[in-house]
Amino acid sequence: MCIDLNGERGEIFRSYKGLRQGDPLSPLLFNVVADALSVMLSRASEAGVIQGLVSHLIDGGITYLQYADDTVLLLQFSVENLTNVRLILSYYEAMSGMKINFEKSEIFSVGLSVDEQRKAATILGCKTGSFPMQYLGMPVSDCKITKAQLRYVSDKTEKRLGTWQCDYLSSGGESILIDSSLSSIPMYTMGVYELYEGNYQMLDSIRARFFWQGTGKKRKYHMVKWPALSRPKEFGGLGFFRCESDEQVLVGKMD
Repeated sequence: MCIDLNGERGEIFRSYKGLRQGDPLSPLLFNVVADALSVMLSRASEAGVIQGLVSHLIDGGITYLQYADDTVLLLQFSVENLTNVRLILSYYEAMSGMKINFEKSEIFSVGLSVDEQRKAATILGCKTGSFPMQYLGMPVSDCKITKAQLRYVSDKTEKRLGTWQCDYLSSGGESILIDSSLSSIPMYTMGVYELYEGNYQMLDSIRARFFWQGTGKKRKYHMVKWPALSRPKEFGGLGFFRCESDEQVLVGKMD
C-alpha cells in the first residue's frame, strides 16, 4: 500500500500489523480492499478473460454481486472461465493478504450435469450447494420460492418474542412494540417477495397473541379479531400494520 496526499502517492510499503477485532477502522479498510476485488473482476470481464451472465443484455455480462463481505460470482461454465477466476482470486489473496475460505464457499449451478458441477467444484476448490441459497438474509432460487421457504419470516418474529419480558406491560405499550418491532420484521423480505396467505396468517397470529396474551404461556381469550384491530383508528381500530396492503405498496415501488 501507499499514502495518497493531495493526489501525490508516496512509496509503496507493506503492512505487518493487523487490527484488533472491533476496531472502528476495520470496516473502512475492508471496503478499500474489497473494492480491489471488484476492480479486478471488472477489468478481467472487459478484457474478455472471464465471461459473466446475460452478456446479451449487458456488455461483458454480470460477473459479480458484492455487498460488504458477501460476494456472489456469476459466470458461464467453461474450464477456461473457472480457471481464470481461480487465478484472479489467488492474485487477490497474495495482493491483499486476505484469505478466502473456500471450504465455506459453495457453487450453485443452473442447467449443468452432475459431472460438470463436480468439475467446477474441483477447479474452484469449493463444495456444491443446492437451491435455495441464502444471500443477504433471504432465499434465492432458480424457481419460485414456496410458502415453507418463506416461513423464516414468522420464525424470526416468534424468536424476537422469546427475548422479551412483557408480562406486566399495558395494552398501549404492547401496541407500540407491535408497531415499532414486530411489524417491521417482515418489511425487508416483503420488499422483494410477495408472501403467501399462510405467511400473513402466521404473522397476524403471532402479533394478536402478543397483544392479548403477552409473552406468558397462559392462553387468554382474544376479545376482538385481528382484522378489526388493524382498521385505522378513525374507524374504530388500533391502526396496526396490515401485511397484505403494505406489501402491495412495496412491490409496486419495484415496478
